Amino acid sequence: MGQGATASEGISEIDLSGTNIVIRSNFGTFGAGLLFRDSDTNALTTTSIGSAFDNFDGLGRDERVRYDSPTFAGFQLSGSALQGNSTDVALRYSGDLNGTKVAAGVAPANRSSTSTTIDTQLSGSGSVLLENGFNATVAGGMRDLKDGTSDDPDFYYVTLGYQASLFNEGKTYFSIEAGRENDLAANGDEATVYGVGVAQRLGDWGTEVYAGFRFYELDRSGANLDDITAGMVGAIVTF
Repeated sequence: MGQGATASEGISEIDLSGTNIVIRSNFGTFGAGLLFRDSDTNALTTTSIGSAFDNFDGLGRDERVRYDSPTFAGFQLSGSALQGNSTDVALRYSGDLNGTKVAAGVAPANRSSTSTTIDTQLSGSGSVLLENGFNATVAGGMRDLKDGTSDDPDFYYVTLGYQASLFNEGKTYFSIEAGRENDLAANGDEATVYGVGVAQRLGDWGTEVYAGFRFYELDRSGANLDDITAGMVGAIVTF
């Protein structure tokens, strides 16, 4: 009870790849403030990466009452009621099947009482990690908008990765990704992202270094928008 994660928080970002520190289904947060440029007018539009891409990742953190059931055979059911009468329910699974790690979840959410534009949404994700280090992650979601003149947006996303023991200091994680967002910033929009990421654990130093590269496309009727490329490098030190 109180301020904290809702039941559906993180439901679109279940990921066993090890590279989710740099690339994951929240593709709108990587270079989120960069604006698309119309090559016909050579002027920046008002549409940013962050407004063209969204992974509908639940109801976030809010004032809520939340209940998590006991875990049974790897499954857990959660539900929360938010201040303002929004509600969500989430079903998650996590387990080890003969050496193959599996994690998945799905969550419907009712946002009609706290959002001026969104009625309901459904989102989820799942990830598989094999013993040999190969892994795959998928995510997707859809929204039902209140405005009957606007197309309901949806997205889907996939990552393929590999975990290797190249250095004694810790594992190295590689991933490639692709995602598509439809009708989010405007009716008829088709926004696409492709990317690669790598992360290196340095266990003795409590540090993880990472690098990622993404290529963004936005197809919009009546406009000729330039693609955006974005790169990121960084490190996290854990105390």
